[in-house]
Amino acid sequence: MPVNSTALRVTWEEPNFADQNGILQNYFVTYSIMGSALETLVEVGSNEVTLGGLEEFTIYEITVNASTNVGVGPGATVTIRTPVDGK
Repeated sequence: MPVNSTALRVTWEEPNFADQNGILQNYFVTYSIMGSALETLVEVGSNEVTLGGLEEFTIYEITVNASTNVGVGPGATVTIRTPVDGK
């Protein structure tokens, strides 16, 4: 969800206990401009993060992976565009 033209708020739900394959420790959020090979990784201890310093009116691909004491699970990916300033 856009916070403003250069920031996105990303939220997610904790994986079902049966699907966790270990003790849930944190989440890894990876984001990049759509089509770019350059990714940014953020380690998060809660179920939400605000990604700031983004480019206005740009499409981003965001992936969230849960991490347990066993390893990192499969990711869930969304694509979203930052809005134009003031919109």
